[in-house]
Amino acid sequence: MSTRDYSSFARLAGRLMRPISADLGFNRVTDIVYARHHGEVAHLFFLQVSQFGGDTFYVNYGASLPKLGVPWYPERPLKDEGLLIDARLYNADSGQAYDCGTKAALERSLAQVHADLKSTAIPWFTKAKTVTQIAKLYYHQWDLRPLGKNQFLKRNGVMQYAFIQLLQGDRNAALAWFSEARKLMTDTFDEEDRMLIDQVTREISAA
Repeated sequence: MSTRDYSSFARLAGRLMRPISADLGFNRVTDIVYARHHGEVAHLFFLQVSQFGGDTFYVNYGASLPKLGVPWYPERPLKDEGLLIDARLYNADSGQAYDCGTKAALERSLAQVHADLKSTAIPWFTKAKTVTQIAKLYYHQWDLRPLGKNQFLKRNGVMQYAFIQLLQGDRNAALAWFSEARKLMTDTFDEEDRMLIDQVTREISAA
């Protein structure tokens, strides 16, 4: 049974996060989403209440490339921007989720989040400041293989990796990875993505 003595997690967390986000150099996007930019790279972290109904929450953090796939994909507002590479922050004291059962518990937890972001997430962000760094991290997080060695289940990751190569300005690498992605796709499940790849490769080959 919930012990909460406050009405809205997002509203209270948003108020308590103001000095924390400012200290970390992040801007408020919503009450639970915070971001900063390094050129074409966006660093984000957000608070996520447990979906299992308990009085706990997590902190997810990672990096995204808001221009990825533009103009073939529409630009997305930061509040809707997914994490291209991500990790989850756990309470350094317990190794578990953070407690938000009461107002006092949430205040304590966010103080711990502040410390954990500084010790864990901020050093991680320093390794994800450029598109080239993002490409390397993405390759490893998706456990991609050299061209010709990827499997069917990696097809979406391969396609996104092709877009990352394109954003880096490496047209030849992008074409090679788009070709790999298309070979892994099927008519049954991936018709729209195959059509998109065909359009992108035509346009960048003609440029």
